[in-house]
Amino acid sequence: MPWPGCPERLVLPTDRPYPPVADQRGDSVAVDWPVELQQTGSSVAGEHNATSFMVMQAALAVLLSKISAQPRGGRRVPDRRAPRSRAG
Repeated sequence: MPWPGCPERLVLPTDRPYPPVADQRGDSVAVDWPVELQQTGSSVAGEHNATSFMVMQAALAVLLSKISAQPRGGRRVPDRRAPRSRAG
């Protein structure tokens, strides 16, 4: 079930069609980050009490938002410092 108000699937440019049945296997991609990008990401992470992964994930969310013309990302990433709320 999609997040309320978000589309079931974002139509993004891809290099191959979606499979008829989702297998949830995923894949990995090797990325050769320039040293300057890694240093900048680490610096931003340190300034905001975050990890480099969190900085790169946020940057990717912004990029996908721009590409897909969506006003904001469809998934909310929980803040590890925020208390968890219990639905009930």
